[in-house]
Amino acid sequence: MGSIAIIGAGNVGQAIAGHMALQGHDVRLFDRWGHDLEPIKANDGGIDLVGEVDGHGKPSILTTDLAEAVQGAQVVIVATPAFAHAYMSKELAALLEPTQLLLFQPSVLGSGVELARMFAIARPDTLPHRRNVHQLVHLPSPQARERLHRGDQAGSSTGRRAQCRHDPSSHRAACVLRTAIRLRR
Repeated sequence: MGSIAIIGAGNVGQAIAGHMALQGHDVRLFDRWGHDLEPIKANDGGIDLVGEVDGHGKPSILTTDLAEAVQGAQVVIVATPAFAHAYMSKELAALLEPTQLLLFQPSVLGSGVELARMFAIARPDTLPHRRNVHQLVHLPSPQARERLHRGDQAGSSTGRRAQCRHDPSSHRAACVLRTAIRLRR
């Protein structure tokens, strides 16, 4: 089975870690401060799952050392609140290898773009869009995606270029989406 690093030991991180450990994967669970790891350690080093999946999943590593969690993992899942994605991207940029698959949960569009930016800063000799690092992004319909790629206003069928002078945040969001689409191709 594969090796999976779960970054974040909150509810989502623990659910993923417990389930994947039950499936036989080598799971490394990271918590920045270690507070969320204490109850797991006190529970025989495992996570009790009840519901659609029942059992006691036991991650192989519980750590506050990000490098220990990430090095050698085939898949890295960032299961932190979206506001922490920028910080985690900065920290992960120096650690991730080209063969590692990276998933953000929750999937936030800007997280993948931020990660690419952090790679460019941490490793200027590497082109971030050529690395085998991915983000699951829920994109709009193919028609909306094509309009945004051309630079048209979202939701507009007039074909005009995006002109969001009065609302810089919407312009930035459209630019981020176009950048993400280009990086995924």
